[in-house]
Amino acid sequence: IETADFVLTLDTERIAIATHHGAWLYTPWNHHFLHIDLSVSGTPDSHVSNFHLDSRKQLWIHTYGNGVVRYDLNRGTMQYLQTPKGDIPSTSADSVPFCFEDLNGTFWVLPRGGTLGYFDYETHRLETYHTDPSLPETRFTPTILFHFVDRQGNLWYTGTSGLYRATLRPDDVRYRTLDAEHETRALMTDSHNRLWVATKGGYVRIFNSDLSLLGYLGHDGAIHKTQTPFLGNVYRIIETKNGELWMGTRMRGLFHLRPDGEHRYHITSYRHDPT
Repeated sequence: IETADFVLTLDTERIAIATHHGAWLYTPWNHHFLHIDLSVSGTPDSHVSNFHLDSRKQLWIHTYGNGVVRYDLNRGTMQYLQTPKGDIPSTSADSVPFCFEDLNGTFWVLPRGGTLGYFDYETHRLETYHTDPSLPETRFTPTILFHFVDRQGNLWYTGTSGLYRATLRPDDVRYRTLDAEHETRALMTDSHNRLWVATKGGYVRIFNSDLSLLGYLGHDGAIHKTQTPFLGNVYRIIETKNGELWMGTRMRGLFHLRPDGEHRYHITSYRHDPT
């Protein structure tokens, strides 16, 4: 071994050593070296930059070429993985490759020349992470130059500017598109366990406890089954102890909603009068 660029302790008996010509596994007690010839895997570069060991005794090997190599320490087998070609953004080449395993056991990989994804241990595929798995355009493609994983499993990273935190739970989060290109401005769960959602598009949706749509709050105070706009863009919703609601809007003042039957509210509007 001429040059060792990175060294990782695997267990009480083995050490992984990164070199310009693949990786080596060294056993100190008998001075035995085992060469991992990465060219067999199909990777375009055998110059190893760093390693990561997951909880399943899989050694993830980053090189200075695109992609990443997964080496099974128990079987001695290798697999070369890349981000699917259709999911590689133009900015991904700037990211620094890394791996980490979150508290749920999901193994996240940012391969060189690719974008953030997670490894499916059942299919042995590297899956691109999407905020909505049903929509390809929602793939999560940040530029990551430095990263840190906290005790709660959140990923903190810096890119070309700013500090970001990403909570990544591909199996625990469901994404629902409401108004295209209009962000959600207010959320509130009422005493009946119904979810109120106000968007920039001027709609106030009410969902049942099972997240099925109950309807839209109209300017007449009724809950409509068809898409009906409210009186303004709602930024805040609160419920009082007696079940009445207050809604704060932008440029339209404050609205007071008093229940008037099962699916209707009596609305009172309050606006600032400078006189």
